[in-house]
Amino acid sequence: MDVPVNPSGCIRTEEMRKLSHEEKKKYINGFTLNPINCNLLPHKLPEPVQRKKRMSAKSDLEKYDEMKLKNRTGLRLQVLRSNIEGWGVYAKQEIKEGEIIIEYVGELIHVALADLREAYYNSRGIGCYMFAIPDDDHIVDATLRGNMARFINHSCDPNAKTDYMVYQGIKKIVIYAIRDILPGEEISYDYMFAVDENDMVICNCGALNCKGFMNIED
Repeated sequence: MDVPVNPSGCIRTEEMRKLSHEEKKKYINGFTLNPINCNLLPHKLPEPVQRKKRMSAKSDLEKYDEMKLKNRTGLRLQVLRSNIEGWGVYAKQEIKEGEIIIEYVGELIHVALADLREAYYNSRGIGCYMFAIPDDDHIVDATLRGNMARFINHSCDPNAKTDYMVYQGIKKIVIYAIRDILPGEEISYDYMFAVDENDMVICNCGALNCKGFMNIED
């Protein structure tokens, strides 16, 4: 096979150009796989394909970017009156198990400020929406600066769960689907309130396994 001549002496410095069909034939002739020999291959995926399959599993960062893109259209989620309590978040499209549904967005405040904020909201008759970040001294206050994630209700038989991830150096609270969620289905997760026998919080989820209270041991 003749080696192409590069006037500059290096192929990397040459301008890109299209090869003619005749030129391509010079380089691919002799490398065509004989189909008959394919029957001699072992019955498993070739290594390059297996490697591609392993890499196809999306990372949390990829899932987060995908969630932001899907939710930006406004065609994935909606807020409606809930049979559980007040308002709720409903799926407008099917959401697959393992997908990030939404991020719990709000103002990041120190735990020392959280009690003062809560007392202030209660004194004004404002519903309080706060979420503690695990292993951190901060709270996400979504009461006045939040998104629809604050309206997701508790359930003893939820179809989602909460978790946190680090995205570009910042801790974020995200809500994952733990099973496939159908269009029109209300999204819910277990609030996992701390057990407090002196201040029981009634649960209205209506699930068959409902414990009756949100802050009681199983």
